[in-house]
Amino acid sequence: MVLARRVVQMDPRMPLLWALVIVCLISLYDIYNGIQLFSADNTASGTEGRGAGRGCYHKRSAESSEGHADKSGNQLLTFAVVLCEGREETKNQDGSLGRQLRQVKVLLKSVIVLTTSRIRFEIVTDSEEMYSSVVNSTLSWPQEYQQRLQFGARRDVYYPRGSNELRHWWRECSTGRLFLHEIFNTTDALIFLDTDIIFMQPPEYLWAEFGNFDVKQVVGEAPSVYVYSPAFKLFPTFGSTGVNNGVILMNLTRLREFPGGWSKSVLVVAYKYKNRLTLADQDIVNIIFSREHSGRMYELGCEWNVRPRVCSRSMNKCSGAASRGVAVLHGCSMTFMTDEELRFRAVFEAWEQYDLRRPVRHLLRQLEAALRATPKDGCGILSNIDEILLKGFRKYVENIEPGTALPSG
Repeated sequence: MVLARRVVQMDPRMPLLWALVIVCLISLYDIYNGIQLFSADNTASGTEGRGAGRGCYHKRSAESSEGHADKSGNQLLTFAVVLCEGREETKNQDGSLGRQLRQVKVLLKSVIVLTTSRIRFEIVTDSEEMYSSVVNSTLSWPQEYQQRLQFGARRDVYYPRGSNELRHWWRECSTGRLFLHEIFNTTDALIFLDTDIIFMQPPEYLWAEFGNFDVKQVVGEAPSVYVYSPAFKLFPTFGSTGVNNGVILMNLTRLREFPGGWSKSVLVVAYKYKNRLTLADQDIVNIIFSREHSGRMYELGCEWNVRPRVCSRSMNKCSGAASRGVAVLHGCSMTFMTDEELRFRAVFEAWEQYDLRRPVRHLLRQLEAALRATPKDGCGILSNIDEILLKGFRKYVENIEPGTALPSG
């Protein structure tokens, strides 16, 4: 009642004045939003519709994402691996503990040697021992390398309720990579890597591929040469070759917004094709992106996932590697540990033995010497295979240490 009396006693012009003020504020707000939207659209469009950052960061998720900036606001490139100790009966097999630990330590070495950026490395594992082993392996590194690397807290492997049997399909918990959007539920984007990966060119170049995503694409992978041939196909696959799951650029925000739900799509395909799947997670991804969702897959250049079959049949099936050099070497099927493809093993062992206190040109000369000493079989039949393997790495060394990337002698 008091309020009513005060309203009655107010100057009759006041309501009109307040209304004008409110209208002005609303107009200013609309103008501000229009400017913001115009600015965002221009940023996203870029040259030929493929501007840097397009389709990678959603404003609302980037503001709350973890692992993308350090305390100074500098961007962190975020990579993730999935490591599982496995069931008791598989712990001592080649697919488990010792091999994976050796591989992930070499992977980390290659990432940190070839980058000038800050790196956040996420480890999803069922074993505190494995997590600690990886982290502790970096404590003896030179300070300049340690300062570039940040480890996320250990994350447990996750599977949706009722789907734990997927954990044992193919290699132990290899399907766990399909649910990283659930584990890192406030992270906008990351790159998943198999443990048997070695970078031969800066990881920044791979991260930059996010900027080439269009507005619909959710993941990026390289073609899977020689795996999904017509005679092999038991189900539909992406494109003519299918894609390989060893390196996956993941826009996690978009995966969480995937039509029908990403996790649900994975489970539907997994159980529908259960008796036809041989490579589990990779087959599932190929089936999902084979038809109506094919436009949501971004195809990386083949140089970002060079596997033995790309070159082991007396011909190079990756023109990108020939012209730009190998960017990522993928020692799938335990190639780094066996005599199946000796050049892959030679590269792995050179990286493993490299002393981080020595100049990078020393590693180049180790690699050159190791390849010269390797018999010319498998990929070695190709006359220019060593040049293909080292072209990108040699260019990097020349850039950071001009005049030093010379043939060893």
